[in-house]
Amino acid sequence: MKVTATLAIGCMFLLGLAGCGHRAPMDTSVQMMTESEVHEFSAARAAEKGYVLSTGDVFDVQFLFQRTLNTRVTVRPDGFVALPVVGEVACSGRTPAQLDSVLTEAYATYYRDPEVTINVLIFAPPSVYVLGEVRNQKAVKITPGMSMLQALADAGGSTPGANLGSAVLLRRVSDEQAYAQRVDLSKFLKGKGN
Repeated sequence: MKVTATLAIGCMFLLGLAGCGHRAPMDTSVQMMTESEVHEFSAARAAEKGYVLSTGDVFDVQFLFQRTLNTRVTVRPDGFVALPVVGEVACSGRTPAQLDSVLTEAYATYYRDPEVTINVLIFAPPSVYVLGEVRNQKAVKITPGMSMLQALADAGGSTPGANLGSAVLLRRVSDEQAYAQRVDLSKFLKGKGN
């Protein structure tokens, strides 16, 4: 799997196009990175964390000895699922292994030595959020190999006042931190980008 695809699954992307002449101060929780730092960071994050559950993922919760509890669930927009006996459980942001541990502990209150397995069946398509000086600010479903320009086109393109030479790609790492990379999309439009 390409690093880009792994990132798309593991991180939330934001694309903002700055308007001409106006520069909003960047939040202190956002750190600017060079292109090589972004790729090194992205590959390391993908390798260390693994797949993280998110809204729209469909998975089976299977029990070795309590088969009547087996169920198939979809992660709701609030990041939770409803399960038999234990009720509402937060899933979004956890790996399947982490959720397995949480559920084993939760069901241990009711059953002796529960053997729980999480099997992800359908992976929710990752999205990018195209914001700023674009015709339609919206979430865009990522397809394999999609470029920033394709995401921009999916959002209706830039407005006449957009500064395509100063697009910003944000990768959220946590609720408190994101990494940013400035991208000159005008070079790509002229065929000079890498």
